[in-house]
Amino acid sequence: MAKAPKRPKKKPSGDYAIGYARPPQHSRVKPGQVLNPHGRNGKKASEPDAFDKVRQRRSRVTIDGEVVMIPSDEAFYLLQMTKAMAGDKAAAKIVAQELAARRRLSAASLSPAETAQAEAEEEQKRALAARLVQLLEDKAAAKRESVPRMVYRDGKLVPIDPQEGSLSSEG
Repeated sequence: MAKAPKRPKKKPSGDYAIGYARPPQHSRVKPGQVLNPHGRNGKKASEPDAFDKVRQRRSRVTIDGEVVMIPSDEAFYLLQMTKAMAGDKAAAKIVAQELAARRRLSAASLSPAETAQAEAEEEQKRALAARLVQLLEDKAAAKRESVPRMVYRDGKLVPIDPQEGSLSSEG
């Protein structure tokens, strides 16, 4: 809702010394005098909310036997990173989400050369992952060929003949 336009103040009428729009001389505002130095009543300067206060509070942490004071949010991520490296899956998920968010933010601020280098590294990682998968599949195939496949038939373990696909007569 829009405010109504301000109307000009009424000019005092008459030739009186004290009255409407003419306060007594002793109670007038002197030049340079500030009557309300803190601004409007009831309004405070913007304070950080409770979460920000806790996040900015410093925590005492022992790192490699040395006690240091670090911000609480930094202490939180340090704890999560330590837990993740020890094998805690929930902590690893938190760390992975944070790293992914940071990568998304930093990817936008990379120079073209840095972006090209990052893409080349990603391509190398994909090639290595594909090579690793191929090696594992080859190893699994070799194992399948060397160990006979067995099935239960009439309460007995019977090997399957790989060439015929049928059951052998051995028992």
